[in-house]
Amino acid sequence: MSIRIILVLFVTYLSCGFLYGQKIIAMHTSATNDSSYYDIAKINENEFWAAGENGILTRIDSAGNPTKINLPDCHNNFLKILPVNHFIFLFTDNGTIFRYDTINKIFIKKTFEQFQSKCFYDAVSYSENEIIICGGATGISRHQKKIPKGFIAKLDYELNEPEILWKSFRKFVWSLELQNEQVLAAIYNGNNSVIKSSSNLKNWKSISKKIKGLVHEIAYVNKSILYAGTTSIHYKKNGMLGQVNVINPQFKTLEKQSAGGCLWSLKTCSRGVLGLNQNGDLLCIKDDFSSCNVFKLLPNKAMYEIEKVSENKYLIVGHGKTIILAEIQNNFF
Repeated sequence: MSIRIILVLFVTYLSCGFLYGQKIIAMHTSATNDSSYYDIAKINENEFWAAGENGILTRIDSAGNPTKINLPDCHNNFLKILPVNHFIFLFTDNGTIFRYDTINKIFIKKTFEQFQSKCFYDAVSYSENEIIICGGATGISRHQKKIPKGFIAKLDYELNEPEILWKSFRKFVWSLELQNEQVLAAIYNGNNSVIKSSSNLKNWKSISKKIKGLVHEIAYVNKSILYAGTTSIHYKKNGMLGQVNVINPQFKTLEKQSAGGCLWSLKTCSRGVLGLNQNGDLLCIKDDFSSCNVFKLLPNKAMYEIEKVSENKYLIVGHGKTIILAEIQNNFF
């Protein structure tokens, strides 16, 4: 059962000598270790969709109020939501994609046979009628020891068979990002990650050195590529944050400071970048990468994704069906 709390939270975060405070406007969370929301996306000014484990799908308004969306014949884990034009695409962990037509109010479901043992982990809109998707073996996304069988593929809006652009038996593709005319991809081999890019979707070249650990998320910020993840398989302890093409050479990585576990997401905003980690922390990274302030949202409760509502308000979702509407002031950076 969900509970609603309206409160103001002020927290002193002693490690690294920082003093932090944030305003939590509304919060919904499960009293037990219930299903998790893995992603949230803005549909319009007053509508957001959150989706995740065991097929949970929820509509949230800009005040943080949730309403369940009933989606028949869905027993999948939703990993990614991508609104494009008048469609909303929902990507799952067993080779299935749902598409919702916001004009005709119709869901369609498509399962791709060659991807049934694989998950669609991330996706970006690429052209007028094309999406780039990535992922690999479903077990990898569930922290199991499996052969990665990673891929990057191109998909059209009509959900015809995806065209494989890149694949590897030994590597998994966790994250995609668009940088001007290029597609960026974070690829992991079980020990190290590398970030590759392509401007034609045919030739993929490494644009980073080997990065020790799993890069889970990448973002293009201020002519640099910011990456986040974990330095080892101990994702509940060892978080990682760093850059490719470093502008400020004194800001290389926050591995030693990020005891809050894996950094699951990065979201650009007007003052910098917002990040979320395994232990319920919000990271506010200044746009020149000169500092990173850490704020406690919920202790020991993983937060997975964040979406902008207005200039200073953001919706955050995570473990236990948690939904937080947080006010994040400019002076937090």
